[in-house]
Amino acid sequence: MKGRFRSLRCVVAQALLVCMLALIAGCVTTQSLGDRAYRSEEYSLALEYYEQAIAEGSRDPELYYRAARASTNVGSFSQAERYYSRSLRHGGGVRVARSLAQLYVQTSNFAQAVRVYQYLMRVEEDVQPVYSNMGAALMYSGRYLDAESFMIIAQQMKPSDPVPYINLGVLYDRHIRNRPRAVAFYQCFTELTPDVSQRRQVENRMLEMANEGPIDASRVGLKCGEIYRLPEPTAVDLGDALKDYGGEVDLGFEVEAGQQDDAEIEIQRTAPPEGRLDDVRRVEEGSEMAPEASQASENTPGDVANGRDDEAAVALPETAAGGAEDESAPVKDAEEVALNLYEDGRYDDALRTLRSIDGRSEQGDRAFGLALYRTGRFEEAAEWLELTLERLPSPEVTGALVDAYRRLGRRDALLTVCERFEGWPDYESALQRCPDAPLQID
Repeated sequence: MKGRFRSLRCVVAQALLVCMLALIAGCVTTQSLGDRAYRSEEYSLALEYYEQAIAEGSRDPELYYRAARASTNVGSFSQAERYYSRSLRHGGGVRVARSLAQLYVQTSNFAQAVRVYQYLMRVEEDVQPVYSNMGAALMYSGRYLDAESFMIIAQQMKPSDPVPYINLGVLYDRHIRNRPRAVAFYQCFTELTPDVSQRRQVENRMLEMANEGPIDASRVGLKCGEIYRLPEPTAVDLGDALKDYGGEVDLGFEVEAGQQDDAEIEIQRTAPPEGRLDDVRRVEEGSEMAPEASQASENTPGDVANGRDDEAAVALPETAAGGAEDESAPVKDAEEVALNLYEDGRYDDALRTLRSIDGRSEQGDRAFGLALYRTGRFEEAAEWLELTLERLPSPEVTGALVDAYRRLGRRDALLTVCERFEGWPDYESALQRCPDAPLQID
């Protein structure tokens, strides 16, 4: 009898053990099944398991983080943003903030990306990658000069890192249109990167640029792996550059304050390239800057694009002492300096000088329009390029105007220019961005 009870107790104990194991397994199976599905790249299934675990009451920040990653992989970006935010509210930390910033970049929400990077600049131990990423986000949001400042700081913080070189190469190539600097930074990237595939892509782009015409990058003064100093002196107020974005995003939790993100940083620079030093000195060592020098000249059509109307103008040279004053001499001297700056690819410096000149020549207006185009100020550039096209038509001006119209979505104006110059000798390359078939005008 005792043996029979002992046997029954063993059976009951085993049954209870099995039930307990099943119950324990049931508590962890949902999330672990999601992890298993994620590793198998079954992201929709993984997301179902993660959402089930969340519905069961889990508030684990890691669970929210994994749900956000699964959502990203199935293209549900708004859901991914929501899960990243929940992870941060429950203590997800810096790693989650990085992923949230990457999501904003991936979805072209660059303004929000900038705000998250502002937060990361304050809490990351190594801020160099944050400066690099901030520069890229500003570049793709159209803030090219602010982007340049952050990218240059990233390069100066770690000159051996290939990432700032490729970012600056793209900035100068695709946006600011400074071909010498683009080639110089691309070349350094190919020397520094261990990624064979990326190196090959950049080398192909450099070959394309070489086929478009000769490029002299020797004056850029860039040495791979060493701190690069821009020629023009300036102080960059990073807080002012970011104020339009409304400050860092509220990530739902507090951290100890670290590096300030609104400090004024002096970007390290050096003297201009040899051969232009005298010209630049003649401008910079002139009289005190006139009060009206920072304003655009009266012959500037329209408002300055992209909020760049507050750029400081360069002081004009003083009239030579002795004898009768030649009012046209300072204008000619300043315009010659500006044209030299434009030919050197220093388009922002050329713009500052040209803006300060009343009564520019037709060549000065031409350089002004092209410099606006090459710095991404397409709305204002179109007005000056239209004027130049009537006075001094050329393939370069035509190509720039065609591209500006295309970027601005001005279809009727684009069609008019394309039809006007169709079949003209030497204009084939300028009309490459024209539509293959006539545009349908509503």
